[in-house]
Amino acid sequence: MKTRIFNLILIFSSITLLITKVNAQDIIIKNDKAEIKSKVIELTSTTIKYKKWENQDGPLYNIEKTEVFMILYANGQREIIKQDNAVINASVNNRSETKSNITSVQNQPNNYKKDSIIDYKNTKLQYHPTRLNFGLAPSFSFGPETEFTIISNYINLGIGANYILSNDASISDVANGLIYLSYYAPINRLMKNYQKQNEGFFPFLHLGLFYSGYKYTNIYGKEQSIGAFDFGYSIGADYFFPNFGITLSTLNFNSLLVGVAFNF
Repeated sequence: MKTRIFNLILIFSSITLLITKVNAQDIIIKNDKAEIKSKVIELTSTTIKYKKWENQDGPLYNIEKTEVFMILYANGQREIIKQDNAVINASVNNRSETKSNITSVQNQPNNYKKDSIIDYKNTKLQYHPTRLNFGLAPSFSFGPETEFTIISNYINLGIGANYILSNDASISDVANGLIYLSYYAPINRLMKNYQKQNEGFFPFLHLGLFYSGYKYTNIYGKEQSIGAFDFGYSIGADYFFPNFGITLSTLNFNSLLVGVAFNF
């Protein structure tokens, strides 16, 4: 009974982590490509008001719009911050005409704002999937896992859990926990399709530490619990549409997993 409760806590904790990750941060990208993880509160005509993601109960910060290139919101939307690009064409041979032209431009409505061009090539991948896996063989299983970026465009850190419905009547409460490094290949980015680099195929290799625990009835009719850590690997691929995808993988070539994936 204790083992069953422990396994359920493990599953629900992972699901809670999955839900928590949905509330992802807004990212303010400055003109010098520096990133600020934040919760954007308000945009005024000249400033962006935000709170630091790590301290949302802390002070409210302001940053001038002229310092900001783009905002990546938690829901995946992007907002390019517009800059004034008024160009004045005046004759340098006639000072009075130059002054007149400048005054004319300044009195016009603000029609000189122009969108900046997004530099997709130098924009970091937003690939940190959260998956809900279902095992089809050798026995049915289910469980969540999620990943966090540790080296942009190359490596994620992942954690997850899996609950297995055993086919053996003498074995119950089978559960797995895992922590791993995910090495992945963003196919669209590698093919220089930078504008859709967060979509398409992402083949991956997971290497990490796996925990397996289960409860069984021995030959004397007594229940015993066994748990063990071991190194393992998983290979597979995600295919992503803008924020939703499908996933297929195999764990140590012993089990087949399919599922759904989200990229918050």
